[in-house]
Amino acid sequence: MIRLFITYIVVASFILCPKSVSAQIGRYADSLQIKTYVTITYKNKQPKAITVNKVFCDYCNENQKKHLSERAWQLAYFERYNPKNIIANGKRRLTFLIRMSKVDLKRLRTQIYKKSN
Repeated sequence: MIRLFITYIVVASFILCPKSVSAQIGRYADSLQIKTYVTITYKNKQPKAITVNKVFCDYCNENQKKHLSERAWQLAYFERYNPKNIIANGKRRLTFLIRMSKVDLKRLRTQIYKKSN
């Protein structure tokens, strides 16, 4: 009797509960996450230089890496005056995760790279 009751509970939980575990859901299902390393150099608490050190993308060509590098530079540019990133003198290393859909990344393969001002 108890065994039958437990079986009913287990079956009911699978039927009544929606899919609770999914690898990727919604807008993240077709997207890629690319990691970038950026260094901001500070002198007297003022940013002096922003350098993109590395773009981790094994399947990207050089054109795609240039676009991703430019995007990482822009993100660092916006973060340069964030109080938690500012140091008196030295270099602050930041990591940015850029999420991009597979379709958009594929379009960057053939798109001409133009550095923004």
